[in-house]
Amino acid sequence: MFVSAMAKPKSEQLKFTSSTVCGMCKSSIEKTLQKIDGVLASLVNLNSGKISVKFDPSKTNAEAIKAEVLRSGYFFNETPPTKEAFDKLPECCKAKNKH
Repeated sequence: MFVSAMAKPKSEQLKFTSSTVCGMCKSSIEKTLQKIDGVLASLVNLNSGKISVKFDPSKTNAEAIKAEVLRSGYFFNETPPTKEAFDKLPECCKAKNKH
């Protein structure tokens, strides 16, 4: 019997809501998430505002992902981004969200 010494990397999933309102928001958050080392996949649902992120916990964690989402100007659940980050968003991305 052959047992591989290389185990598949474990992954974890993080789900949160954000302030996505348009295609530009979706694209921006996806690009932000793709830049994080250890993020394996992400899904942004514009209708519900829910985001799902699959990541390698040996390379990143939920707090690091949260920090990057906030830094990009979007809410992470009920946590708002800084005013400076929010103010950099295009007007359409601020339409339904007040900082």
